[in-house]
Amino acid sequence: MHWLHSNSRRVLVFTVGALIALSGIAYATIPDISGLISACYSSTSGALRVIDSAAKCSAAGKALSWNRPAPPELKGRRASRRERRV
Repeated sequence: MHWLHSNSRRVLVFTVGALIALSGIAYATIPDISGLISACYSSTSGALRVIDSAAKCSAAGKALSWNRPAPPELKGRRASRRERRV
């Protein structure tokens, strides 16, 4: 019984360590070194999935990317009614 407790503790420590490492890798690669954020838009479900710039979108997805903030004159400005229409 003691062996089972010791083994489950090792599994828990390993899992937590792996999650921390993987989240650090994801944080470090998105956006990439140039500040580019890449994503895939699924035309079937409408989902937007942020990806690493080296990854590819599926056949049903459309690749999107962005890296520029709004110009200083537009920061904090509310969109007009015409601009809000989609």
